Amino acid sequence: MSLHRLTWQKVWTLPPPSQGLKVTVMAWRPDSKILAVAYSGGEVSLADVENADVVHNMQNVGEVSCLSWTELAESADKSAPIISVKIIKLYEISPNK
Repeated sequence: MSLHRLTWQKVWTLPPPSQGLKVTVMAWRPDSKILAVAYSGGEVSLADVENADVVHNMQNVGEVSCLSWTELAESADKSAPIISVKIIKLYEISPNK
């Protein structure tokens, strides 16, 4: 996955966690500092948008259909909100025969 500026200048490239995995879903954190990326192998990475450092990895979460960020509360010093990423999985349900 590559991050580009609006002028198409490449900022960085982030390789998948394992060979052959594809990006399925992405979501920007509301402050635009972290990008959540879900891969076809059921892994979700949180990447710093300034330098592509992976700040957190979640493995074996299953197939991810949607990512969204949720503000949970303010931090103790009230300098910044505590924000978490919400992973949503959609399942196909077969009708009873």
